[in-house]
Amino acid sequence: MKAYKYATMIQENHPKATIFAGWLCYQLDQSEQALSYFAKAESMFPTNSELTYLIARCHLKLKQHTTAYDCLHKCLTTESSNDVYWSSLGILFAELNQLKQSYDCLTNAVKFNPTGADHYYNLGCLFELSTQTKDAIKMYEKAIELQPNFTQAINNARRLSIQPDLKVE
Repeated sequence: MKAYKYATMIQENHPKATIFAGWLCYQLDQSEQALSYFAKAESMFPTNSELTYLIARCHLKLKQHTTAYDCLHKCLTTESSNDVYWSSLGILFAELNQLKQSYDCLTNAVKFNPTGADHYYNLGCLFELSTQTKDAIKMYEKAIELQPNFTQAINNARRLSIQPDLKVE
């Protein structure tokens, strides 16, 4: 992290160094610090959807749902077929317990990228949240099919498959 701070001090207006410093802060669960880097980069790139997406991710992590929604909506306005943006919006709606909207967004993510294992994993989490265990397992299995070493999907599928009260329709 010190190297990125040093790089941004030397090249105060270097947008890539600023974005990388923000992403590193985000990865280190320092979302507030990340937002300050991203705000600086945004002043240099005000219409960059990828940067707006990173800002949305920070706000989502900070549970600032309205701002996260605004950022994701802005991203989707410019790139309506971006599966990652749809998936993130689906996660936002799931956090707000707006399950129908979450499902719609996550199925859009799958529509635009049917090989995105994360999208099936997110659908599995949504189905699990909705107590639709059978559908959750199917989605986790699809995620594993696409990405055989997807540890979270494997663990969730195993956990649900061994539940004694498994509700099978």
